[in-house]
Amino acid sequence: MNMRYFITALAIGCSTVLLSQNLVPNAGFEQFVQCPDDYGTSSQWLYVADWQSPTEGTPDYFNACSKKCGVPLNWAGSAKAYEGKAYMGIVGCMLQLDPKQISYREYIRARLTDTLEAGETYYASVQVRLALSCLAACNGLGIYFSSTGLTNRNTVNYPLSPQITYVNNEAIADKDRWTQICGTFTAKGDEAFIIIGNFLSDQQIEYRAFDENFIATQYVNPMAYYLIDDVFVAPFDTAFYKDCGFIVAEKTRFFSGTLEPDQKMVLEHLYFETDKWQILPESFNELNQLVEQMNKNPQLELNIHGHADQTGSEEHNIILSENRAIAVKDYLVAKGILPSRINCFGHGSSQPFDTVSHQKNRRVEIVVE
Repeated sequence: MNMRYFITALAIGCSTVLLSQNLVPNAGFEQFVQCPDDYGTSSQWLYVADWQSPTEGTPDYFNACSKKCGVPLNWAGSAKAYEGKAYMGIVGCMLQLDPKQISYREYIRARLTDTLEAGETYYASVQVRLALSCLAACNGLGIYFSSTGLTNRNTVNYPLSPQITYVNNEAIADKDRWTQICGTFTAKGDEAFIIIGNFLSDQQIEYRAFDENFIATQYVNPMAYYLIDDVFVAPFDTAFYKDCGFIVAEKTRFFSGTLEPDQKMVLEHLYFETDKWQILPESFNELNQLVEQMNKNPQLELNIHGHADQTGSEEHNIILSENRAIAVKDYLVAKGILPSRINCFGHGSSQPFDTVSHQKNRRVEIVVE
């Protein structure tokens, strides 16, 4: 291999902030088979390496090598790449002025370089930017990890819940700067593909129109067209806190198998059935370590705090979070720990762990006394 090419490829494949190995091939869309000479046609997937459209939609590939599909100038306006000289473009949504209008969406997909491991926490991020020519923006952009390529012949939305979404699922409307979508999630263990797009139904989408008078008088159907760059997926590392803007409570850390007085810790490997408080077997190893520490330190007492994310009603979240805390206590008591050493609390969604990830907000914390 030519050493100069190797160094260039290495720089392209790694984010300037994220130093772990990226599981996304051609993460910045820099590598191509052919310089693009046209916009979203079926042949465009001969251009960019490693990425495809999972639907009949026709995302666009932009690269500085092209006169027609260039960077920074192209049909969507002017925008420099977040890094390098290339990016993709997808229709995130189209403002529905006619109820009979087909809800057109576009997605991009790549096979990860390695299948994700069950129970492992992963960090994922992507840079997005609303195209300069857009008259509307919308919420719903996210990252979905799938065991299959989810190929279909439709151009409407996938009715799926992405593992990673923008903060509070807000609309991304910034045309001047790149916006980062990022967060963490726990893998089921068969995820081999990453898919980027808008997964909300038409009824769930919230639009932001920049020129409502023009839209109304000209009866146009403005689309929210988003540029995509710098995709990243890797096993979670605490270094990502700074990159993604996580808010972590002071003195909070993950339980490592040792209890310390006056320490707040998150049970990172504690899993429940979806929207229930039944503890899954994958949790037993961590809970057994907790039992072992309680037996070694009979003077210590625990306050167990259950937390939920902001989905669902607050009444439901409080009940769910409290019952999950109680479920942990019941497990410890069944292993011989005195009930008097354990107190339980349910906080619903009132105390988020970070600003990005629903997964991290659905948690159980222990406070050692």
